[in-house]
Amino acid sequence: MATCRIAVVGAGPVGLEMAVRAVRAGMEVCLIERGSSIAANVREWQHVELFSSWSLNMTQAGKEVLKEMGAVMPDEALFPTGAQLISQYLQILFDFLQKSGKCHVKLNSELISIGRSTFLKQEHIGANGKRKGAPFRLLLQKTLADEEELVTDCNFLIDSTGTWNQVIRSRLPS
Repeated sequence: MATCRIAVVGAGPVGLEMAVRAVRAGMEVCLIERGSSIAANVREWQHVELFSSWSLNMTQAGKEVLKEMGAVMPDEALFPTGAQLISQYLQILFDFLQKSGKCHVKLNSELISIGRSTFLKQEHIGANGKRKGAPFRLLLQKTLADEEELVTDCNFLIDSTGTWNQVIRSRLPS
């Protein structure tokens, strides 16, 4: 059986947690981040104390990774800043992913197009279901260079980009 490959778009808290869960389940992950580092948006408000304690910002899988990596477990009653969330938790999850050999990280990469295998948009829609099981193809634009990259054969696509600092354009009138 072929390895299940998952593309996770966004390397913030949700994307890193998803990637950890997938790697621990034996899947191969392609982690795509538009920023130059993990948790790029969190870094913009890193000076701010979160409104929720550590207990609400760590999953059980994440806690297990901290233990496996020999990291100090944060006091779950305290409220971290964005910087503490990154340095004491997210960076350790990222280090685990890199060490795993099952996570391929693409920083400075913006997802600009998604398709299914070699199908055109109108092909195989409906009852025959061929499109449904076809792997995803992702076209990435490198944010620091004028080059594109094609990522193929992804069985699943997880959008964990969030909405912080994103301009959402709508064609509907206000």
